[in-house]
Amino acid sequence: MVEDEPSVRLLTRSILQRQGYKVLAVTDAVEALRLWDAQGAGVDLLLTDLVMPGGMSGKELARVLHERQPGLKVVFATGYSVEFGGQDIRLKDGENFIQKPYSVDSLLEIVRRNLDGPPGRAGGR
Repeated sequence: MVEDEPSVRLLTRSILQRQGYKVLAVTDAVEALRLWDAQGAGVDLLLTDLVMPGGMSGKELARVLHERQPGLKVVFATGYSVEFGGQDIRLKDGENFIQKPYSVDSLLEIVRRNLDGPPGRAGGR
């Protein structure tokens, strides 16, 4: 999980861990890439904010990680409107979107649907 807002990161991590998920949480894309290099394969889902500090967006991070692991499933999250955030939100296979603030049920549903789904787009907007 990549989330720059500490309270959102801690709460989301806690929610997912209580459901039995192993969660690796970092604050930005640079930190995510470092952790990815240290962990290697074994990450099933990337939950990332679209707009982050540090010069790399969530879309750019997903592109880099898809090159390393083509079947990686991705859920993008943002509190901005897509237009305001300036992000191209066209989703590729295996990519999905959840609008912040999201409910606990919405978060758990999109994560589960992505992990359980077949390769390709497992969820929706």
